[in-house]
Amino acid sequence: VVRGIGSGLAFGKWGRTKEETEHPHVERVPGVQGGQPAIVGARIPVWIIVDHFKAGRSLGYILENYNLTAEQVYDALSYYLRTYR
Repeated sequence: VVRGIGSGLAFGKWGRTKEETEHPHVERVPGVQGGQPAIVGARIPVWIIVDHFKAGRSLGYILENYNLTAEQVYDALSYYLRTYR
């Protein structure tokens, strides 16, 4: 990954500029999920994870159905809580 000088931006695998976050498992990439925050490497938007928890689904359900790690899920929830609450 080549980082922009002091910009907080980086060039990803396909040359798209991505916005890095304070959350190691969350990124925003133009053209990927409409630029919405998504889980790095999985392209699953943070809002999907949040909606599952709001619907009362368990961590186990999300891990099994989305092939994610607990760290990715918790980081997505943390990103949501810090950004949108």
